[in-house]
Amino acid sequence: APFEMPGTATDVPQPPAGPAPRETQIISAAARQAVAQAEAAAGEAPAGELGVIQVLSGANAGRELRLVKSLTTLGKPGRQVAVITRRPHGYFITHVEGASFPLVNGRAIDAQARLLHDHDIIELAGVKMEFFLQR
Repeated sequence: APFEMPGTATDVPQPPAGPAPRETQIISAAARQAVAQAEAAAGEAPAGELGVIQVLSGANAGRELRLVKSLTTLGKPGRQVAVITRRPHGYFITHVEGASFPLVNGRAIDAQARLLHDHDIIELAGVKMEFFLQR
């Protein structure tokens, strides 16, 4: 039986367990398929390490984005979109949408997911970001 706190009502509806709903975005069918594949491949974070993206240029320069979800979408829909997935053996970036592919350390990634390493520099939709691992 589940643990219940004394004095709490047991008939109060609870929100469904699981991940919080994501904000709605409109992306192409190919982009949806790429996101679905990335979600299917996403797993748990490497033990004791949390990926973080620090924005280096643009309007959000200095901002840090902690990669706490199994899948994080980056970029500008209709221009260039990528996802970073958290898997048992690391964080991976995958191109989702856009004519040009994201750059990692100055080189375009291909259609396959690419493993991110500590202090990799990502360029996406005209913005430079640094990926690092927080231990």
